[in-house]
Amino acid sequence: MARPEPAAIIELIEARRRDELAGIVRELTVSEGLDAAIALLVEVQVDVGARWQSQAWTVADEHAASAIVDHALTVACAATGSPDDDRRVVVACAEDEWHVLPARMLSEQLRSRGWSTLFLGSSAPARELGRFVAHADPVAVGLSCSMDRNLPGARRSIEACHEAGVPVVVGGAAFDEPGRVAALGADASCATVAEVDELLEAWAEEPPVLASPTVEAPPHLDSLARHRVLDATLRSMVERIHPLADARPHELVRLQEDLDGLLRGAEAAAHVADPGIVADHVAWLRSVSEARGETPGLVGVALEALAGAAPEWMDLRGELSVEV
Repeated sequence: MARPEPAAIIELIEARRRDELAGIVRELTVSEGLDAAIALLVEVQVDVGARWQSQAWTVADEHAASAIVDHALTVACAATGSPDDDRRVVVACAEDEWHVLPARMLSEQLRSRGWSTLFLGSSAPARELGRFVAHADPVAVGLSCSMDRNLPGARRSIEACHEAGVPVVVGGAAFDEPGRVAALGADASCATVAEVDELLEAWAEEPPVLASPTVEAPPHLDSLARHRVLDATLRSMVERIHPLADARPHELVRLQEDLDGLLRGAEAAAHVADPGIVADHVAWLRSVSEARGETPGLVGVALEALAGAAPEWMDLRGELSVEV
């Protein structure tokens, strides 16, 4: 069959024609293989994310679309063969990472290549992941991390797997910068499933010497300390931007979520010695704020307020060099 255009798939998603979309993806799987079907769904998910960021779609729209894509993936996978139970791999999302589709796609592509994958879904707690891996005794763990602010959770996940004596291959947008792989002590990273397959074959024959992180972990910011920082930051912003005092509860919740994202970005930057993480997150947040029609300069005020509440993390005018 002719490969469908992503725009045509988006139209089906908007019309909520789930089963028709699933049928098209299944036909593509039968004719060209699972990799081709997943490549199409990846393009669709990129479009879905862009529509949410531009505020063309709401969070609910994005979730509905992702659910339809997930269903199509399930139908496509039913058209593939059975794996070899003796070739076991655990696939999981890093702790705190909730974007599950990339990891699920990897899991299914590896299954289509004969690997028996144990898929753990989103945000596997690091300690529990380690216990599971120790019991399952896989060739390796495939760890997915899409959001760079979740890199601290990825470090904890890698450490837990290493404590169980199992190597970790990482992937996802958060690892697009190669230096982050070594910084967190991952054993390898791969850009394609074919590379992962080849690597696993080699590790099955000869397990690698487990890597060690090249960047020391910064002090841990626990949930209580995080709450205090965010509360102090929000109070400071309300004092400086008087209309915020009359903001509706859901608007304040959204603002606090944005502040939490900035703080997590600063933590991630410290974990991998890459201050560009904060700069990138600020640029992204400004584009979202503009699309929402929020007060101009709101992100700059948020940065200054957060820097005042947590100077040890948000050295905005120093090392991070983020313009406010």
